[in-house]
Amino acid sequence: RGRSVLDVYSNTGGWGLHALSGGAESVTFIEKSEPTARRVIDNLELNGWNGDVIAAEAGRTLEEMVQQGRRFGVVVIDPPAFAKSRKTAGQALRGYERVNSLGLALVEPGGFFFPSSCSYHVHEDRFVETVSKAAATVGVRLRMLRRGEQGPDHPVLPEVPETRYLKSYGFQVLL
Repeated sequence: RGRSVLDVYSNTGGWGLHALSGGAESVTFIEKSEPTARRVIDNLELNGWNGDVIAAEAGRTLEEMVQQGRRFGVVVIDPPAFAKSRKTAGQALRGYERVNSLGLALVEPGGFFFPSSCSYHVHEDRFVETVSKAAATVGVRLRMLRRGEQGPDHPVLPEVPETRYLKSYGFQVLL
């Protein structure tokens, strides 16, 4: 409530739309795909809300925002899978570290950071370690407030480990 929110890799705007329904002051959405960004605009209009929708590549846009000195009360980083196979997990971790470092640099002190990963081949402990490295790079400390995983619409089948792939965290950003 009352915070500015940055929803990165917003897809159709789920995180940011929920933030608006909860009383966010403003939401900026970043979504690379023009047609998908248009769906964010449609969802905003359907709900009678306003938001800033940027149809551009997330990494470059985050870099520009950091250079401009922008800050948000809440930053959500929810990219598509960076690792499609075990072989690409290392490269994916480097990508997660970069995008989470940029996202953390945009969180105002005392604000909140919500990183997620839907890469099955990036194990949870390695993902959290990568987010911690990103925090150290930016010079902030994190206090974990929540840990989440997929909801009932993405069922986990015990006999198919690949079905447990979503990882999501909520942190408060401390100096």
